[in-house]
Amino acid sequence: MKRCNLLTLFAAAVMELKQEGEFVADLRDPLVYEAVVKANEAFEECAMQYQILDEVNRGGGEGSNRPSALRVRSVERLLVFVDFENVPFEDDLGERADVRSLFEKGFYLFFEGEQNRRHFRFFEKSASMARRSKISFLCDSWEGSGIPGTDDRIDGLKERMNRRLGLDLSTSMAILSKWAAYRGLYFTTSRRIESPLLDLNEKTVVVVDDYLEGQRPHTPPHDVITASNPNGDQVSWEIRVKNEKINLTPFDGEGLIAPEWAKRISYRYSRNRAAAIPEEILNLLCEIDGLKIRREKWTELLRSAIRNARDADTTVYESLILFAANYLHRSIKEVIAEFEKSGSAAEEALYRQYNNTYSKAARRELTDLLVRTEAPATDRETWETLLNNAMRETENVGGSVYDNLLFAAADHLKCTFDEMEKALEAAGIREEVLRKSEKLLHMISSFQIRMPFAKGVLHRVDFLKFAEEFLGGAEHGTESREELMIRDMFGRQRALKDVKILMTRSMFKCAGWLKDHCDDLEKTTGVSVDPMKYYFEKFHEYHHGLYVANTDAVVRNRGVVKVNYQFLGPMALTEEDLGKLVDAHIAYADKLKRNNLLNEHSNADEIPEESDGQESAPQELTGTDSLTPDDDGLDIL
Repeated sequence: MKRCNLLTLFAAAVMELKQEGEFVADLRDPLVYEAVVKANEAFEECAMQYQILDEVNRGGGEGSNRPSALRVRSVERLLVFVDFENVPFEDDLGERADVRSLFEKGFYLFFEGEQNRRHFRFFEKSASMARRSKISFLCDSWEGSGIPGTDDRIDGLKERMNRRLGLDLSTSMAILSKWAAYRGLYFTTSRRIESPLLDLNEKTVVVVDDYLEGQRPHTPPHDVITASNPNGDQVSWEIRVKNEKINLTPFDGEGLIAPEWAKRISYRYSRNRAAAIPEEILNLLCEIDGLKIRREKWTELLRSAIRNARDADTTVYESLILFAANYLHRSIKEVIAEFEKSGSAAEEALYRQYNNTYSKAARRELTDLLVRTEAPATDRETWETLLNNAMRETENVGGSVYDNLLFAAADHLKCTFDEMEKALEAAGIREEVLRKSEKLLHMISSFQIRMPFAKGVLHRVDFLKFAEEFLGGAEHGTESREELMIRDMFGRQRALKDVKILMTRSMFKCAGWLKDHCDDLEKTTGVSVDPMKYYFEKFHEYHHGLYVANTDAVVRNRGVVKVNYQFLGPMALTEEDLGKLVDAHIAYADKLKRNNLLNEHSNADEIPEESDGQESAPQELTGTDSLTPDDDGLDIL
């Protein structure tokens, strides 16, 4: 990920540097720098970083025509954070003059090596930043920078950023706290996924209404809560229970992504590349009748694509599509269509070869291990076949190579998955097989994504195939996949064959604002406005993108899976079930409490009554360097 270092300033220190009604900090002075700067920390790649640089380098002035030498390549002096922790927002007189002025007028900074000051104005904050009293300030002007083409692209930067981050939506009907929180999503650390194969538009991305279930609320065990207020007085609140049904969203924040897009994003997110050009790939490329490219030219184009993939943030397949389109003077979409007409063999072969998913050396090493199990009817050739099938299953369906391999082997040997694991353990190779299979191929099946006002998790599911199987046919009024339709949350019919991402309304935070805005446009112009078409027009106008913040975890411990509230939500779990889930974690945290590492007892329930309640460390923490948590460690726990 791309990183840069950003300053965090003490708000109180900035407010002490008041000159003629302005807050001015000269960071060229070492004493001022030490007093004002709290930290200079790494800032990971995120949508906000991209958007600021894109607006500075494309917007205003000469826009995208700026010479490369004049392009700004880092947000290091465009964005700073200010820490307001322990800053009183009201003084003894009930006035907030300095704090209000800091928010309304901003402050000025002099940076090392610059003769002119930069003006910073209150900007955005994410939810986590707000919890830590941390707010960003954006450089909105640079007085007399002396650098050609600089003043025009920084002046008024905040207002320009407001337009592009908000997709030109009106905020008149918005709840400002939600508006600010959802714009803060641009700060999520994430990787931008750009590819000509991912055409984001109103046809490929569809938002549907949430599936709601009516539930009666549980009656709480107590009907009165008593607590002390700041003055020390006892105050009681009565809990009143209504028997009305409430709506629950079982799939809150969860959507679906088509397998072909999941595969492409998975490769883009991983980006491991090899370098050879097998005859098999050249043969497949020459068989694409609609392109009519000679074998020698394919070789030349493919070598260029390999070099480009090494240097740029792309894959060999995507680079080859681009170079082939340029060579033939045809559009990228036309070239992709020709590849698809010939089937997926060429695309899959390119991904396997140049994303290292079918590394011959890695497969050979893993096969050498598997032969050592000495299982009946499993010679080397059999294990090679089982491994190839497992990798193909992982690539096309999902899961891990390890799981699919053991399931395939168990099926072949007429035994169970657990029995196969025991066979690997008996041979002393289970951990090594697990480690090598993970390196061989991990096909991501769940993506935590970010787009403007959109967040959540997309799971890899072939929903088109599901719909064809369960909803297609004459009995449902459809004869082919061409006729399968889906209605989005705005009441518009979309062709299911074109849909690649299905989001729920709970993921699409601007749904209400977007609908109201498009309704207003329709009243003004008299022309019907498709909300999703408007969304993606602004999406591309302001060069937004699809970002992946996280993916499904590879868990080494069999029988354990990482979950969060979004996965637990759809499950019908009782309070007792939840207790069982968290008991082990609570017990582990208890073992890390201060002064708990000296006692010989490792289980709190087994500590005798005369004991002082101390426990020993869990086994994995003992040894020559036992863990003694400090205050920071306890705070994190």
